[in-house]
Amino acid sequence: MKKLLVSLFAALAVSATYGQSNLLTFSQNGNGNQANTVTQRGNGLVGAITVAGDNNEVSFKQQWGTGSKGTVSVTGNANSASLETWDDGAEAMITQLGDGNKSRIASGGYKNSSVISQTGNNNNASADTYFYGSNNQTTITQTGDNNDGRTSSSGSTQNNQSAITQTGNYNDAGIYFYDRSRDNQSIITQSGDNNYGVSINGHGSYNDVTTTQTGNGNYSFSTSVSGYNNEISIKQIGDDNKSFIGYYNNNRISVTQRGQANESNISGSGQFYDISSKTIAQTGDRNYSAASGSGKLTLSQEGNDNYSTMSLGGLGNQTNSTQTGEANVSRSSQQGDGNTALIEQEGNGNLLTGLASASDPATAGQFGNGNSLTLTQSSDGNTLHFGQSGNGNTAMITQGPL
Repeated sequence: MKKLLVSLFAALAVSATYGQSNLLTFSQNGNGNQANTVTQRGNGLVGAITVAGDNNEVSFKQQWGTGSKGTVSVTGNANSASLETWDDGAEAMITQLGDGNKSRIASGGYKNSSVISQTGNNNNASADTYFYGSNNQTTITQTGDNNDGRTSSSGSTQNNQSAITQTGNYNDAGIYFYDRSRDNQSIITQSGDNNYGVSINGHGSYNDVTTTQTGNGNYSFSTSVSGYNNEISIKQIGDDNKSFIGYYNNNRISVTQRGQANESNISGSGQFYDISSKTIAQTGDRNYSAASGSGKLTLSQEGNDNYSTMSLGGLGNQTNSTQTGEANVSRSSQQGDGNTALIEQEGNGNLLTGLASASDPATAGQFGNGNSLTLTQSSDGNTLHFGQSGNGNTAMITQGPL
């Protein structure tokens, strides 16, 4: 029976290799089966490979066709599947149900769709888009434990969409756009515990990053290198969440964290057409937030032991900081001209520090022209150290219960 299956596979492979209207349907059922390399070349290719059993390994390639559809479905133990599509308008789908499965899809072209769905244990998935491809969609969905995701686009790709959804334990996700990629969208959604999310836009522009993590011990890292007009939104609900964002030029960033011991750090430089907006909202206890760069900043912390530091420099910057809780500390520094700071603290033991000198590292001072500060501290134990230097600065300070 196994020999018959191998012969049938060989005949189908030959027909798929040299035919012009190719159709491939291949099924393996048993133990230790290997398909290795399945190749289709021609026009209008349709392929489907179904493997059920254990220790199976499948490799499948479609190229030089129009509207080719490749589907690989594997059910069993320690399965590995690889599917490559190098056509325009191609559809690639890998579905694995079991444990120890590995999947990889590589595609190049236009308007291609790559879908990987894994349910089980120790699954690993990777999808890549190469060679000036555009309008491609990549979806990775993993449900289980010890799952790993990854999708990347390189080679001046544009208008590509990538989405990773992981639900379970020890999930890892990463989305990468490289090599002058632009107008791309990346979405990472993780629900569970010990999840880690990464989204990197390297030397790209007009890319969107959305990361949502719900669970325990989530960590998110997002960076945009030499990009502009990018939008980044990271929302973490749970405990022990951390978010680090590095950006460059004209980005809009919003980070929302709810839980315990959350930490947020936003850094970079704006000032490309002076559009840089940063919004950080943390609700919980022992939250820490830091933001640096030029543009508009809105920071709101509500909870316990919150700490905030902000630094803006140049060209009409604005700062709005609100802390509600106890033992909050706020440090703000503005450099340049036309800066405006509105800081309101309400709670116990709040502190806005500075004023040893104009170069105090813990300063809350404004340096430049046309700066304005409005500070309201109410409740008990509040302390203000503040300094202004420059021209046309205005300060309006209120301390004590209203």
